[in-house]
Amino acid sequence: MGILGKETVSVATFAPGSTVAGDYAPGATTVRPVRGSIQPVSERTRDRLPEGIRTRATDEFYTKATLFTERLGTDQKADQITRKGRLYDVVGVEDWTPHKRGLPHFRYILEEIGEDETP
Repeated sequence: MGILGKETVSVATFAPGSTVAGDYAPGATTVRPVRGSIQPVSERTRDRLPEGIRTRATDEFYTKATLFTERLGTDQKADQITRKGRLYDVVGVEDWTPHKRGLPHFRYILEEIGEDETP
């Protein structure tokens, strides 16, 4: 049995940047397709999120793929998802593998950050 409403989205992963001769150079960006299910955040889920994420969360993304949140204390940016012209940051993650034996997957919390500005 598959994940309800499974679709393909575009995921951008950002390598950490570096400083060369005092100038910051951003790391490379890798874009890949990822299959999963995006659903609005339920009130029950929102209530259980940490306060800093609770007010920003807009959607949940269920997938088997590994995505990255922002790494505090580093210049590592969160992965970004593009879906139907909308752009989302990955702001939280839970391993849901124990909930469904034999179906390893994750629930990612997303924050919509606006429309995709790429042509």
